[in-house]
Amino acid sequence: MRQTGTCTILIISFMIRGILYVYRSVAASLTQLNPSLKEASIIAGASWFYTFRKVSVPLILPAIIRGSILTLTTLLQELSTTILLYSGKICTVPVQIYGAVSDGRLGEASALSVVLLVVVVIKEYGTLCDFFKSKL
Repeated sequence: MRQTGTCTILIISFMIRGILYVYRSVAASLTQLNPSLKEASIIAGASWFYTFRKVSVPLILPAIIRGSILTLTTLLQELSTTILLYSGKICTVPVQIYGAVSDGRLGEASALSVVLLVVVVIKEYGTLCDFFKSKL
């Protein structure tokens, strides 16, 4: 089964590249958790999984969201991985921008860049609005 140039390999490579942003954000958040919160939950008779689900996850959820937003923003603009793995069937917006600049079609490249920028800003705005609505 050949995966070169398919959407599957692009998604797998994006996940591998993007998981580090989420990992670093969550790891930093986990180091800031007060151990007494978990200890209190365990003393109260809660299981490890219940403690994790009800105490730790709500405290690290903002870090997961921040890491996901950072990952999405960087992956929408990802060129190096895409250009190595894409084929003629699949062409992402960054690859189209790169091709337009290489061919001297700067107007087309600028228009695609603005479209990409607008998509990123709308996505970020929507994510942040949903996040803050859930906090209120």
